[in-house]
Amino acid sequence: MARAVLTLITVGVAIYAIVDCWRSRPDEVRYLPRAVWILTILVFPLMGAIAYLMMGRTTAAGPNGTPPRRVIAPDDDPDFLRSLQVNRRPTREPRLPEPPQPTPPQPKPPQPKPPKTSHPEQPPPADTGDVPADTGGDDDPADGGRA
Repeated sequence: MARAVLTLITVGVAIYAIVDCWRSRPDEVRYLPRAVWILTILVFPLMGAIAYLMMGRTTAAGPNGTPPRRVIAPDDDPDFLRSLQVNRRPTREPRLPEPPQPTPPQPKPPQPKPPKTSHPEQPPPADTGDVPADTGGDDDPADGGRA
């Protein structure tokens, strides 16, 4: 049982080291070329894998010992936020708001017409005499325009 566990651990570490070596760029592999590291891991699975993982890979720091620059989202990047402030500054005089336009008068809604009631038994409305009678002035055609 213990032998099976050790064999599985050895195979797992070797597969991990081979995949890691295969996927890394040539400038990320140190001391030996990539093909030599893969061959070493295949020939000596446990020792080759441990040697590659300890010596053959670059560390999290860059090649000269500086930590790699991490990717920053735009809203967290101080340079990006600073550029927004620069771009936001007005380049010309700000315009004053335009005065509000007067609203045109609204048309009156149409008046409802009274219902037509034409009953045959009702006589038409009588003349009440509110209109002054004709006094025979100049505009009377019967007398020829004479007064």
